[in-house]
Amino acid sequence: MLKWIESTGKSEEAAIEAALQKLGMDRDEVSVEILERAKSGFLGIGSCPAKVKVSYEAPDEPEERPTPAEVTPAEAEPVKAAEPAIREEAPSPAAPVAEGEKAERIDAFLTGLLAQMGAEARPVIRMDENGTYQVELVGRELGGLIGRRGETLDAIQQLTGYAVNHGQSKRVRIHVDAEGYRAKREESLVRLAQKVAGKVVKYRRNVTLEPMNASPPTPSALSPPAARWWRTAGASTADSERAALCGDSYDKWKGRPSGRPFSTSEEVCVNKTELLNKLARDNGERLLLARALDKLELARQRNIPACTGFLSPQERVSVENLLNACGHPRHLFFGGYEGAERTVCAFLPDWQEAEDWQGDGESCPVRALRCTWSGGQKLTHRDFLGSILGLGLDREKVGDLLVADGRCDVLALEEVADFLVFHMEQAGRVKLKCSPLPLDRLEPPAVETRTIRDTVSSLRLDAVAASGFSLSRGKAADLIASGRVQLNHRECVKPDHAVAQGDVLSCRGLGKCVLTEVGGPSKKGRILIVLERYV
Repeated sequence: MLKWIESTGKSEEAAIEAALQKLGMDRDEVSVEILERAKSGFLGIGSCPAKVKVSYEAPDEPEERPTPAEVTPAEAEPVKAAEPAIREEAPSPAAPVAEGEKAERIDAFLTGLLAQMGAEARPVIRMDENGTYQVELVGRELGGLIGRRGETLDAIQQLTGYAVNHGQSKRVRIHVDAEGYRAKREESLVRLAQKVAGKVVKYRRNVTLEPMNASPPTPSALSPPAARWWRTAGASTADSERAALCGDSYDKWKGRPSGRPFSTSEEVCVNKTELLNKLARDNGERLLLARALDKLELARQRNIPACTGFLSPQERVSVENLLNACGHPRHLFFGGYEGAERTVCAFLPDWQEAEDWQGDGESCPVRALRCTWSGGQKLTHRDFLGSILGLGLDREKVGDLLVADGRCDVLALEEVADFLVFHMEQAGRVKLKCSPLPLDRLEPPAVETRTIRDTVSSLRLDAVAASGFSLSRGKAADLIASGRVQLNHRECVKPDHAVAQGDVLSCRGLGKCVLTEVGGPSKKGRILIVLERYV
């Protein structure tokens, strides 16, 4: 069976080498197709890595996707695909544990592999009516064994097939699952197909989906529009092709030619260089805005969700100004929980709503993991941030760090979440144990504030800052002039700058406060203000 993977790198050769290392194959065993050539850009702006597709001949036959009842044990409760589970599942009475030489070889190989991976899991092997060995991995915290979109689980399945069928005249099919992931993945694809098919019928426009593997859901489980597309596009296309949903009578809609995509939102044409020159204050901000523009263009052109890395409050303000200049395209900021300080900016296609993006584990790239330790040592935010950056990760890959007694919840992008689980072993000199954590189980620390009621002669920045940080007006003016004070996460060096209700003031070394209320003048002509200062 012909299979393929996609790989990226700084150059075509680097991308090919990365794919070969992942597959464990030589160059003459695969065929390579260049999808995107590397672009250096101008001064680093607009650069993009090379992207290749590496095809190879897999030894095992195409697998038949079992129904959810075959994959999921009867006692299993529905959980999200990547959530860790702490349970031991008993073998189903209808599917007895398989015995024989093949089962012993599968058990021996997987037991050794799981031990080498440091996973607390064991294989339970059954044989279905078609002669396929159904292997269920049971144990604790199996999110790391599933991996991003099941990539790690697929690799385990492929390696097991190679090990068991090597040198055998009669090959057997092996299906590896954990926590019922295969069935839940199939259900999510069914929901996606039904939702997108509805959008196609409603808007009469093309919708392009991301590449899918060769195991689509059963068409009978879909609604009629989705089933029709799945048979004509999804089930018949090669792995290298992107499945597209095309609305009925699309060519008749306002005389548009068939197959030509269009957008229901107004396209704002701006010159990228002029826009960056106008909004960027330095090279760092220019690079940030250029990357955000690239994600925006990706979402518009391919009609798929695209997301930036984690943004600081200052970077978020810069991106918001950019979006205002681009006509307010569909987007949202999300950091894993309500009130997150560091957030990603997600650009949404016309067919996807914000709540669907947040609830879809395939689209939303934000993941959480929990680090715990014993011994009663007290660790700080700095300890964890230093440990993460010491692993070679960029700050944009990691969101908020929620430190509490004996634990720290880390928000990160899905591309580095598994890496952190397996490699974040200590913070400072304290040994850590890390495991994936569902976003709905996050426990953000309570925000403590102190209410300050005062009167000021005017709503100047120095006057309000003096009240918020318990300073003299002259001292506040000096701090502002030295660049230590930020207004709405932007540096402001003008003491006479006007402040409005809802503005956020922060001072390096003194904290942050919010002007929550501006009242009327007092009898002496002073202005009543109320501030909330973070403790």
